[in-house]
Amino acid sequence: MDNSDRLNNYKNLFKLVELLLREEDFNLLGGQNSDFPGFLLDMNLLFERFLEKYFKRKLAPDIKVKAQNSLENKFQSANLSYNLIPDYQFFEAGTLVKIADAKYKNYQLKKVSPADLYQLTAYALANKEKIDQIYLFYPSSRMESKTFLLNNLVREMKVEVRVQGLKIEKLLDEMENKDFNLNIFN
Repeated sequence: MDNSDRLNNYKNLFKLVELLLREEDFNLLGGQNSDFPGFLLDMNLLFERFLEKYFKRKLAPDIKVKAQNSLENKFQSANLSYNLIPDYQFFEAGTLVKIADAKYKNYQLKKVSPADLYQLTAYALANKEKIDQIYLFYPSSRMESKTFLLNNLVREMKVEVRVQGLKIEKLLDEMENKDFNLNIFN
C-alpha cells in the first residue's frame, strides 16, 4: 500500500475534522458539503462512556466506580444463567454503596419505561448489600429528578429508584472543576 492509498483511507475523517473546525455541518439534501458519507453513533453507548468518564473524574478518591461489572447474583435455570450487569457500581472501602444505569432516552417528555424500573429493581434486590436507593440517569435539557418507590415486604426494605435527568452542558462544565462534589446523587 503506497502513501496515496493510506491518505485516501483517511479522506473522510479529514473532511469531518475540517467541518468541525469550521463549525459547519454537512448537507444531506445536496449542495455544499453533501458528499460526506453517513455514519451512525450508538448514542446509548456514548452516553454511558461519557458518564463513566465523568464519575471517574468527579468522585472522591475513596470511591471507585466499576462500569459494566456483573453483580454476584444472577438469574439461573437448569441450562441457562443470565448475569445482572448494571452500567455502574460504586464502591467505598470495597463495599458496594450505589448502583446506577444510564439510558439515552427522552424521559423529560415521556413516561419512564416500566421495563427500566423492573431492571433497576432487580439490581437493587440481587446483591448482598442493602442497596435501597438506585439511580437511572438520562440526558435532559435541565437537571431534574423523579422518584419511584417499591415496598419489598419480604426483605423489609423499600427500593427507591431515582430517575435523574442530567444536563450534559452542566456536567461538561463541572468536569473542569477539580472538586469532588457529585451533586447528581442528591
